[in-house]
Amino acid sequence: MSASRMALLVVALLPLAAAAASHRWSPLAEGEGSRGSLQSPRLQVGVVRAAPKGLPALAWEAEGDAWVSRFDAVSEGALGVRARLALDGTGPLELRVRGADGVVETMTLPAGTTQAWGPWTSGGTQVLEAWSESGPRGTVRVSGIAHFDRSLDAKAAGPCTLDAVCTTGTPALDAAIAERKKSMGRMTFVEGGGAFVCTGQLVESGPAGEDFFLTANHCIGTQEAASSLAVRWFYENATCGAGPVIPASVQTSGGMDVVFAEPNADMTLLRMRSAPPAGVTYTRLDSRKLAAGEFVVSLSHPTGDVAKWALASIEGEIRFSDWPQTAWLTRFSRGIIEGGSSGSGLYTQAADGSLVLRSILSATTLRNGSGLSCTNTGEFGVYNRLDVFLPEAAGYLSASGPPADDHGNRPSEATLVTLGASPVTVPGRIDTVGDVDVFRVIVPSKGVLVVRSSGGTDTVGLLLNRDGAGLEHNDDAETRSVDFGLTSSVTAGTYYLAVSRWESGGTGPYELQVEFQAIGDNFTDLWWIPSESGWGMNINQQSNIVFATLFTYAADGSPQWLVLSEGRLQADGSFSGTLYRTAGPAFGANPWSPAGVTLAAVGTMRIAFTGADNATLDYTLDGIAVAKNIERQRFASPATTCKWSVFDRSYAFNYQDLWWKPTESGWGINFTQQGTVLFATLFNYDEQGRNAWYAMTNGARVSGGTDRWSGALYRLTGPRFDAMPWTAVTPREVGTMSVDFTAGNQGTLSYTINGTSVTKSIERQAFAPLRPECESVSARE
Repeated sequence: MSASRMALLVVALLPLAAAAASHRWSPLAEGEGSRGSLQSPRLQVGVVRAAPKGLPALAWEAEGDAWVSRFDAVSEGALGVRARLALDGTGPLELRVRGADGVVETMTLPAGTTQAWGPWTSGGTQVLEAWSESGPRGTVRVSGIAHFDRSLDAKAAGPCTLDAVCTTGTPALDAAIAERKKSMGRMTFVEGGGAFVCTGQLVESGPAGEDFFLTANHCIGTQEAASSLAVRWFYENATCGAGPVIPASVQTSGGMDVVFAEPNADMTLLRMRSAPPAGVTYTRLDSRKLAAGEFVVSLSHPTGDVAKWALASIEGEIRFSDWPQTAWLTRFSRGIIEGGSSGSGLYTQAADGSLVLRSILSATTLRNGSGLSCTNTGEFGVYNRLDVFLPEAAGYLSASGPPADDHGNRPSEATLVTLGASPVTVPGRIDTVGDVDVFRVIVPSKGVLVVRSSGGTDTVGLLLNRDGAGLEHNDDAETRSVDFGLTSSVTAGTYYLAVSRWESGGTGPYELQVEFQAIGDNFTDLWWIPSESGWGMNINQQSNIVFATLFTYAADGSPQWLVLSEGRLQADGSFSGTLYRTAGPAFGANPWSPAGVTLAAVGTMRIAFTGADNATLDYTLDGIAVAKNIERQRFASPATTCKWSVFDRSYAFNYQDLWWKPTESGWGINFTQQGTVLFATLFNYDEQGRNAWYAMTNGARVSGGTDRWSGALYRLTGPRFDAMPWTAVTPREVGTMSVDFTAGNQGTLSYTINGTSVTKSIERQAFAPLRPECESVSARE
């Protein structure tokens, strides 16, 4: 060891010198902290604050045979700080930081590092020193800080949690926990504008000299997050229920590298950049499926607190509607998991008494409106399945590495698919159990990317962004096949598509088809003017065609509907076309013949969308011009948004769309679904064959687990369509309506009007390749 290196080590044990430069960040504004940010499935404990423009690089000063740069980062009101460094042209560095408790944390920065997050320290002030043996090379700047508004030293876990040092009452299990907790670390990392905590664990592997760390993908899903990772090991109380933290507790910083990230199974395998501290252990992996009733042990850092254990049993499997495979449900009997436990392991006891890893924590259920807690112990823990993930990642944990196959398994090894004017087809094969094929697509502009498989092999498709973060996945696009399909709204940039077997269950060939269409947002919805309640318009957009049904009133006040059946996209972005009025057989006619429908052109209509929720409506009817500023009608929460789909939507759970009976062209019904309310506008013909419309304004789902909706049916009368000012309308209840949805694209409509009952089979009306698929999205808290 060189004399200067020896001096470096000695200095590291001494108090850090006062810094020559500093910067003070003001207190967080109201709503700026982690509690005011959007809710995340991982526990947010801080926010990122950029350094001001023009903050100078740190000055190098000679210190014996070495060179040092010093800086004080002060973030007022912070309970902890991490500094982000921007480096240019530097050699190997050692970074030392000190916080309010006086503890000095260190990390090594290899030559050529361009950005790094330093260790966490407590309090609002962090003193930084960058040491170099290679001379005052390059520049070091503080480019930002992570301001922690939740203390990582606070004992924040719920009172029903149990310290890892506490006895379970079973000596053999206590011994197994004492060994296994040495594999676990509390993770602190930064991504986007937030700082987060999760839990992870070291796992056994074949490659010599490599240390692998496993956590949840929703914690670490990108290299950006992985590079910021700092882990605190042996973070536990010295005695059951009380501190202090054991002296062996140590923090390692410098980040890790993503080896294999799998959003569908919600797991990420990481490789440590430096060796873990002495005394750690490595957990064995067991990918056998768990069984209902099986006894399991959880080890985690709830809320980022000291290590805790919890005991549970497997309740069974569950598949959530937006998950590609089932997950395990656990019922806790002693202790619980909380936010910050994400990524932690679920263990069973092997024949030799040790704990082996069986699953990774993803979430808790929300059956009672909030997650698992000491005051809501009836919720389940949700653990994703190692038997799905391990076959995909096993090659990276083996000394031989993953086998070669037709397409690479990771974004860095992806096969380029070049988009063309028509769909591009690429052959593929899941060559081995756990094989994943990854493709790269470069999108030229905003539009819709359509990807699908064919061939009958049960595949799952996963779309990722340029950083490898999961965006959207699909198992089966339609009920009639096991082929996946995605219709994804995208902007210009690079995307990746990962294709795998469902649940890693076997091998087989498939064919991948990729196409791109430049198109904007979908405006399918119910539109109105709030100050003119009583009339409105349903817009159904498919590809670049708008089908609009306008519900208003004739000169005698009777309800009349008008239709823009083919509003084409114009060069200025508006949609326009001929406006029609129809007449036809009475609603109760049986049989109902479309031959009796007559169509009369009565004017024109133009719709120009001026924003996501606003538009101008201009139309002429029998020579009378009308101009209106309209907006989306919001009558329930959560609101509904519509994206694009090229598929039949048989798996859809929101029914907002234009529906009809194909053999009875000339009448139809629009459904607008928001929250627990279904608003229906039926356009048909009265007993005299005159154009008429009816509305179910407050359809409710019938209890009992059905997908049947029902409510009162109204006929309205009101002022003539061009009345100024608009006056109040008169609703009259004329019967009832119900609709039973037997699939996402099929249903049975039943209604009565003035004592006449009608029952019809209906389906979604598709008139163009790209169609609306709508969903209710809750505003995040």
